[in-house]
Amino acid sequence: MSLMCSYVRVKYGIYLDSSSDEEEKALLMFTQLCLDERLRIIRQPIPREVHTRSIITSDRVWHDAKMMNDYFTPGTGYTSRQFKQRLGMMEDLFEKLLGKLLEVDPEWHQRPDATGTTGNSPHMKLVVVMKYLCKSTPADSVDDYTRMGATKIYMYLKRFCHTICMNFGEIYLREPTPEDVQRLLQENADRGFPGMLGSVDCMQCPWKNCPGAWQGTYRGKDKESSLVLEEVASYDLWFWHAFFGMPGSNNDLNVLAHSPLFDNMLKGVAPPCNYVTNGHQYNMGYFLADGIYPKLTTIVQAFSQT
Repeated sequence: MSLMCSYVRVKYGIYLDSSSDEEEKALLMFTQLCLDERLRIIRQPIPREVHTRSIITSDRVWHDAKMMNDYFTPGTGYTSRQFKQRLGMMEDLFEKLLGKLLEVDPEWHQRPDATGTTGNSPHMKLVVVMKYLCKSTPADSVDDYTRMGATKIYMYLKRFCHTICMNFGEIYLREPTPEDVQRLLQENADRGFPGMLGSVDCMQCPWKNCPGAWQGTYRGKDKESSLVLEEVASYDLWFWHAFFGMPGSNNDLNVLAHSPLFDNMLKGVAPPCNYVTNGHQYNMGYFLADGIYPKLTTIVQAFSQT
């Protein structure tokens, strides 16, 4: 008891008597103080390691030179066929797009960053955007080659889409004019399809981040959430019609029922389409389709030679 009294007097500055009541009182007090001390130690925050931003040396000049050697140096890099496989277009179209981007958007020029280090070249920026669009390459998986972070790639992707729509929308995102219709009729007649305006079909585009409550509605034949794109394309891969956004659970017939494909024909404002086949005069063109589409005057199923 004397030892406990000495400990309490030294530790907490409390003087205890040696009577039995005082001993019981001291024991209770000592127990409470020990518990309080233990709880104080337990409740103390655990020190954690402070994570600072890691710095990666990005030798953009060297990587840019390697990219130029791989894609744009004749005889030492990829062939024209390999270039198209990787970036989805030929070199002349790539240079045309890059020239337009540099003309209208100064963000595509090569500029130093906040530290004075030389930034990415215009070719590198467009190469990584086309890899993302054409090959569905994750944005955070090409930093070892491009030395660009995912956030920067997303920024250039948005600027690319905005610039393309604003500058080329009047040419490529339009309905066919009477001159276009006559040209399509002549081209398809030379190929053995008089009266054909193009080929219609649907494709499903995966929707990775589809909300869980909607996945049943948007789950298609591949058992994954998707959106349906209906398009009409000519022989030169020019899109004359696009209808996007239907849930992936719909087939081509359901999409056609909601599509505005024949709205202009029904309203009587479609460009004239006159042609003669087997001595009969027709005033409406048709679209070539696969077997799921109904047999209509404006839709003809493809056939195979036997």
